[in-house]
Amino acid sequence: MRSEAFQTARIYRHLLKAIKKHIGKDENKRHFLEFVMSEFRKNHNLSDAVALQQKVKLAQDYTFLLNSVHHHKDLLFSYNIAIDRSDEVKRTLGKSASSVGLQLPESTSGKEYHLPRGQTSANSLEVACWRSITLIKRLKNERQAPEIPLCFFSCSKLLFPYPKMANEQMKPVATLLLVLNFCMYGIVLGIGGWAMNRAIDHGFIIDSGLKLPAHFSPLFFPMGNASTGFFVTFALLAGVVGAASAISGINHIRSWTAESLPSAASVATVAWTLTLLAMGFACKEIELRIRNARLKTMEAFIIILSATQLFYIAAIHGAAAYRR
Repeated sequence: MRSEAFQTARIYRHLLKAIKKHIGKDENKRHFLEFVMSEFRKNHNLSDAVALQQKVKLAQDYTFLLNSVHHHKDLLFSYNIAIDRSDEVKRTLGKSASSVGLQLPESTSGKEYHLPRGQTSANSLEVACWRSITLIKRLKNERQAPEIPLCFFSCSKLLFPYPKMANEQMKPVATLLLVLNFCMYGIVLGIGGWAMNRAIDHGFIIDSGLKLPAHFSPLFFPMGNASTGFFVTFALLAGVVGAASAISGINHIRSWTAESLPSAASVATVAWTLTLLAMGFACKEIELRIRNARLKTMEAFIIILSATQLFYIAAIHGAAAYRR
């Protein structure tokens, strides 16, 4: 009988401890503790041994349930599976700060701690760590904190390199634009080469005794209109320089550093300006209207390239702040 009483008291203590630890002991959660205590007090003099054993078994099962749910939540935290762990991180950082005599507030002097420049998002653990690092740096500057080893900040920058992460996010975008522009410049070169070859084979021949016809274009092509010769010529130049900029950009994409940026950006800028010039002649050719389907296709690709090449130039500048 005495052993059963000790066992019931042990289960009662473990249940109260689990409720305080996992549910809480605040005023708005006080009714959980009061319900458990009232149930044990109400059944204190229960004479039915089977019913008493069932009640004790129920309390033991509920204690096991609370501890198991909390342990399962810890496992989800450790694998980072769709769980908001901001409260856990705050408690952990608060304990770490208090162990060295510091206090970790949510904000100081009305100023919030923000992510480093260049980073748009991060999970709660990284935000909390960077906030704590910022606070320790500020306290150190104000000489209110003990000396912090330099390796702490070096390791923190190694673990959470926000600027590098932001720059790395632009790398796949630049790669996609590089491949896309290279393919379109290749198509422009193919159609332009066909037009130039046809113009050479079927060009306008003037004999010594013949006069030039009225409104004769200095760059005569047997297809299209008066603007076609200028458009095809500058489209071929833009295609050659654009393909060269794509080849030069491959080296920059592989290294992705500020040292390899100038060469890739300069060639890409020259290709973009030539593409804009060719686009101007394409607009004039569209205005004069008389042209075949191949010339219309080359016009469309030149107009698209005038935008995508500009986006590519902006994307490769994502490595401007990252040096070896």
